[in-house]
Amino acid sequence: RIVAHPMVSPATGILVVRATLSDEQGSSPLSGGQVCVDGEVVGRTPLNLELPRGPHSVRVVYRGESAPVQVIDLPGGNQRFAMFELGFGSGGPRLVQEEELVRVPADRPAPIVAMLDGVNAADVREMWLHVRGAEGIWHRYALVVHKMPLGVEGTIDFPPGEFDDSGRTQYYLSALTATGDEYFTEIAAVQRVAATEATPIPAVSGP
Repeated sequence: RIVAHPMVSPATGILVVRATLSDEQGSSPLSGGQVCVDGEVVGRTPLNLELPRGPHSVRVVYRGESAPVQVIDLPGGNQRFAMFELGFGSGGPRLVQEEELVRVPADRPAPIVAMLDGVNAADVREMWLHVRGAEGIWHRYALVVHKMPLGVEGTIDFPPGEFDDSGRTQYYLSALTATGDEYFTEIAAVQRVAATEATPIPAVSGP
């Protein structure tokens, strides 16, 4: 006899953020690095955070140097680790949105343009727009990838049907290379507005 009992996943999980700093003397744990989660400053390394389950973007900034963004899919009732390395400029390709969306007009397309510099177009397998749907489930949409002189550009129109009852949602972008390297933008909030309210508002960037 098999008896099944429904299980409800806890609404939150623990995100553990740690960073190391490398210099000529080697690497050591970094204390005091500014931690940004979903585009907001939330504390300094080392840091443990209780957050709602689901994806969260994380980055660490120290003395003007920013580590590449990571997106961690946090399970309820469990923990995940976000580990960062800073020092020597933390160079390498970065996925950057040309202009962050703040408002999406209800009467016309809202284009998204993202650049991944320092990568050959042939080495990019796919680029995606990830959007939280009205029911809370994240959906993804493939960007059209264009070859550029110094990297690649991905373009897509923001999907109009992904807003909740208040006209809000969240989104981020990702790019995957043939070698398995993945790059992300930070998770950002966006609001659907009527045509008369669609004048763009400048986004406030994190440090």
